[in-house]
Amino acid sequence: MDKNKFLNDLTTIENQLNLFTYDTYDKTVSKDIKRNLFALVKVSGSFDEYLPQINQLTFKPTDVLYSEPHHSVREHFDSTKSSLLTIIDMIRRETQFGKLDDIELVKPSTITVPWLWKNLSVKNILWLLGIVVFVASSAYTLGSYVSS
Repeated sequence: MDKNKFLNDLTTIENQLNLFTYDTYDKTVSKDIKRNLFALVKVSGSFDEYLPQINQLTFKPTDVLYSEPHHSVREHFDSTKSSLLTIIDMIRRETQFGKLDDIELVKPSTITVPWLWKNLSVKNILWLLGIVVFVASSAYTLGSYVSS
């Protein structure tokens, strides 16, 4: 993902969040801000540890019922807004320290099983094992057929 585009999108969401106040609360806007931040973090693939936090935050309390002018509703709103701004700040700091920079894999002089285990995904490891089992069973079957 392009680092500058990511930071620009993050700043856009941060600006929306800063303009969003308790007095201008709109359920659609609150959901859009959360969804946009969640999607941006998910698409980047580098900050998945923040996804559960973003997903759990709500601008209105969901565990207790308060009448609208109750001070706890405003405190909950402010707490959620502050938490989202903190997450955005943490992501920005991690990005500035190189979290989104591409890390080049060093080509090994020899490919060993530990190197494969460390550098391949589970899907690729299973695919490679499938090929090895297929070749071995085909060789065994062919050898049994030829010898009989």
